[in-house]
Amino acid sequence: MEDTFFVHLNAENNSNGGSETVVKKSIWPSLIMSIRWILSGSFPIDYRISSGVGVMINNGLAIIIEGFVSDIINVEREKKMASKDASTPAFEAGTWESKKKKYETTFNVKMKNYKDYDAIVILFLLRNNIAHGKAHVEISGHGDGSTIQSKDDKYQEVRKYLTSNKMLVPGKRISNVEDLFDIPKAIFFLYKVRSFLDGLIADKPNDAGFEFIKSQLEHAFQIPFQR
Repeated sequence: MEDTFFVHLNAENNSNGGSETVVKKSIWPSLIMSIRWILSGSFPIDYRISSGVGVMINNGLAIIIEGFVSDIINVEREKKMASKDASTPAFEAGTWESKKKKYETTFNVKMKNYKDYDAIVILFLLRNNIAHGKAHVEISGHGDGSTIQSKDDKYQEVRKYLTSNKMLVPGKRISNVEDLFDIPKAIFFLYKVRSFLDGLIADKPNDAGFEFIKSQLEHAFQIPFQR
């Protein structure tokens, strides 16, 4: 059976009184499918490649969340515009924090109320350091028996979260085998992101705009791959 691809078509009036067709293709569904395609192959033995792939996946997951949230906000905005609500402001894409605040004011709900939001907070701490190319510096107890810590505060929060979820074993010797970025930890965040996005769309009305986003999400996570 052939794969199904979703393209969102909107017919809108232009400033000259005519009409134009607007083709909207969101980035996040393609990223979900690309990440799943990468993970459908064999895992690299070299820890450096595993870390590099993990970095790319974690960065992609953050983009997926931002794009997904932006689409949900814009669906609600389009509904208000269709009802002639002149007070509806244009949504300008910005930082994750600005998107989060816009979502919360638009739907009158706090994101922290959604399942696995704590994982999303940690993912963005990790992504922000990755985006700036910040090296991960580990420090040991210099023989006093204490466990390894991350020198940077954001990386340390990631370390504590992964340790509490049994994705990182507290160690007393620095090792290249266990790090914050490898593929198993990226897969862990992938499942958390799926759970979080499911929650965001689950409490929305059953209208065309939100149903389209839901269908994109389900399709991106269900399409099979062959190598």
